[in-house]
Amino acid sequence: SAPAPPAQPPAAAAAATAPSPPPLVEVAFEPACLGERAGAERMLRWGLKDHLKVKRFKFSGRFQADGAGQFVSGIFSSPEVMASLGVTATSASSTAAGALSVAPVASTVLNMGFFDVLETENMMGANGYLRKCMPETYDNVESDNLIVDMMLNPDSENLAVYTQAQKAEFIYHLFKLFFVGGAMHQRDDYANEYLETTKALYKELLTVHKSARTGKIEISSQIFEVAKANDAAEFKLYDREHPHNKCYVVVDAVKKLATVVYLPFGGSTLF
Repeated sequence: SAPAPPAQPPAAAAAATAPSPPPLVEVAFEPACLGERAGAERMLRWGLKDHLKVKRFKFSGRFQADGAGQFVSGIFSSPEVMASLGVTATSASSTAAGALSVAPVASTVLNMGFFDVLETENMMGANGYLRKCMPETYDNVESDNLIVDMMLNPDSENLAVYTQAQKAEFIYHLFKLFFVGGAMHQRDDYANEYLETTKALYKELLTVHKSARTGKIEISSQIFEVAKANDAAEFKLYDREHPHNKCYVVVDAVKKLATVVYLPFGGSTLF
C-alpha cells in the first residue's frame, strides 16, 4: 500500500483548511432611488454623486454566520471589488483580513414609524420641516438643524431621542448616511426626501421572508459594517481617512448575493 502522507504541522494544516475568499462576480444593480432622475438629482444635491457606490456581487459556496468576519474581509481582498468601488489599488490588498474590523448591524425595523419620534420630539414639523439650531461644524459637516445636531453633537440636548439600540439599526445608519451626506451637501429644508430615499434603499437592499414559526415578516439579510482596524496596516479601504467614511456589506445567503454600500466622505479630492 502507498505510504501515508507526512503529517502537516498545525499551522500548515490550518492554512490548508482555511476557506479562501469567495469567488465574486459583479452583477448589474442600480437602485432606482439613486439612479433614476429624481434620485440622481438628490445625490448631486446631497454631495453623494460619484461618491456613494452601491455594488452587488454574486458569490459561490455557502455563507456561514460564524465565519462572517473572514467572509466579509475576503470581499475586500478582491482586486475586482476594489476596482469597482474606485479604491486605489494597494500591493497589500490580500491583507484585508487583518486590516479590517467587521461588525454585525441590526436590521429588525419593518416600517417607517421608526422615524415618528422626530416629529413627536419637535425636531421636525408635521410637514417635514427641519427645526433649526445655531450653526456649528463637526468634522467638516455643518450642523444647522436639530436632527444633524442629534447625530453629530456629543452634547446635543436630543442625544437620547433614540436609544443606543435604535441607533445601531441599519435603517438609522442609512438615514444618517443620507442626512449627513457628502462634503458638498446642500441640505434640504425638509426631511421628506431623506426619509423617502432611506426607505427605498432599505427595501431594495434587504430580503424579507415570512417566518414559518410565527407567520410574521422577518428580514433575512445580514448586514455588516466594515472599518479599518489597524492604522499601521498598508491596506487602504479609503484613499483618505475621515470620520464619515462609511462601508456596509449586505449578505443574502440564500440568493448568494453580497451588496457593498461604500461612501468615501468627500471622495478622493477633498480634505
